[in-house]
This record gives sequence, C-alpha cells and structure tokens, in this order.
Amino acid sequence: MILEVIICSVIGVTLLLAGAAALNRYYEPLYPAGFDPATLVLEHPETLIRGRFLPFEGIHNLRDIGGYATTNGQHVRWKRVYRSDRLNHASDSDLLALNALNLQVICDLRTPYEVQREPDRLWHSSSPEYWHIPHFDHAFTPQALLFRSQRALHREMETLYKSEIIESGAPVIGAVITRLAGPANLPMLIHCTGGKDRTGITIAVLLLALGVPLETVIADYTLTNLSSRHLLDEFSAGLARAGIRGLNASRFLPLLLAPESLIRHSLDYLFTRYGTIDTYLAIACGVNEATLTRLRDNLLA
Repeated sequence: MILEVIICSVIGVTLLLAGAAALNRYYEPLYPAGFDPATLVLEHPETLIRGRFLPFEGIHNLRDIGGYATTNGQHVRWKRVYRSDRLNHASDSDLLALNALNLQVICDLRTPYEVQREPDRLWHSSSPEYWHIPHFDHAFTPQALLFRSQRALHREMETLYKSEIIESGAPVIGAVITRLAGPANLPMLIHCTGGKDRTGITIAVLLLALGVPLETVIADYTLTNLSSRHLLDEFSAGLARAGIRGLNASRFLPLLLAPESLIRHSLDYLFTRYGTIDTYLAIACGVNEATLTRLRDNLLA
C-alpha cells in the first residue's frame, strides 16, 4: 500500500551512503535478508484450494474469497467477490481473463495520487463500472520511514490499520458492504495497491460479517504473503531506479508482508472497542441490519 509512494518520494531524498550503510548495520531486524514471505502463510484446509487463486500475468494477488464455511453451516458463494492488487500492469491476456469474470464493479481503494500515477488498465468492451473510493486521500510522508527499524515500521502498520483503516476508513468499508448487498453490483473486484492492507481489512470485515470464523479470516489474510516476493522485488527495483544505494530492501519488509500478528492485533482492537462485528458495522460504518441481511442473502449459500 505504501510501496509506490515510498519509491516515488525517496527519489527526492538525498542519503549519504555512509549513513545508509550504518542504518543497515544497526537496525534490529524482524525479518532478515533472504526471508521467505511464504513461511508466514498459515495452514488452513479452506484457503489453498482449487479456484482460490486466479492465474494472471501482471496481477499477482487476485483471488476469489468464495468457499469459506460459516459458523452456521453455510458457505461463501464462489465467483461473487474477488480481491487483488492494482491492475495497471494487467497484460492483454489478463484483460481477457478479467472480462470472463463478468465483473459488474471494480472497487479501487487507492488514494487519488496512486490512481493518477498508475491508473487501472481496463478493457473497453462491456467494461464494468469503475468505482474509486479511497480509504484515505492524504499523502504519506515516507521519508521518515527510511530511518525506522523494522520493529518501528511494524508498529507504524499497526497504527495505520487501526486509525486509518478500521476507524477513519469505516465509512468506506460501510459503503463497500452496502454495495455488495445489491445483486446488481456482483461480481465485484476490490483492490488497492498490493491487495494487502486496505483490501485486507475490508475483506476481513466482510468475511466476519458473513459469519466466517476469525481463524479462517486470519488465514485468508496471510495468503497475500505468497505474492510478497513480487512486491519485494518490485521495491528493490524501485530503489535502484531512484539511485538509492546502501539500503537493503529487506529493511522494508514490514510494509510488504501480511503477518498473522498484524491482522490479529487489528481485529483484537476492533472487537475490544466494538464488541461484535455487527456493532462495528452499525456504529462506525453505518450499515444497518437490513443491509446485512441482504448481504448474507447475496453471498451465502
């Protein structure tokens, strides 16, 4: 999520090579260089099943959220809601595959800056509605993040999830839930930049609202780590293009990974503050019971 903004901003930042090397020596790592993000994926019988991930060339984290069992014995319908990273690198064959999904709405949660810099690549014949609804529209000041340890960056992500997405972004989550309650808006694809943070919390709230157990929701979130290697490679290339030397891209892994601890901490905060997911949706997101009933009717079988 912060990836592209950081890469763009560091271009204008002057770093002394000696100071950069010192940063690499003295920070205390959570994730060492060479860390394999796939090791963060939680084992769960319902996550890595056929049909979950859709193979694309330029889209690296597109998956169907269907198939999950709920606490009352129902299942989330397949081919109703998809989640992904940004679509600006979609190939021609990707566009054909997206068209075959019969999407009615593409929901873009990115900031106006991100959308202007890297607009979604869409197909023109029978294109779905493009719905831009940013979780936040202010610009980051990522220069300061260059001087943070991995542990500090992880704390920054915890704060971001709680204050910017769960709290300030609640009206956006409410708007997405409300539109998902309308059959004419399905299938819908929801995405941000990496398909990890803004999309991750939005989908977690949706699955919880449908009655999917917490541990399943957390396991689904960690699936993003299967695409984190691509994000790290892209981030490294961005640093190189910016002429930044002496900084190891692995320092920024807390910004690129989807660890269990981050989503669990965030959802613990939500439940501690609001008690239940329905209360959160009602008080913070403005979603009433009638809307939740329609949502469940549309997405559960």
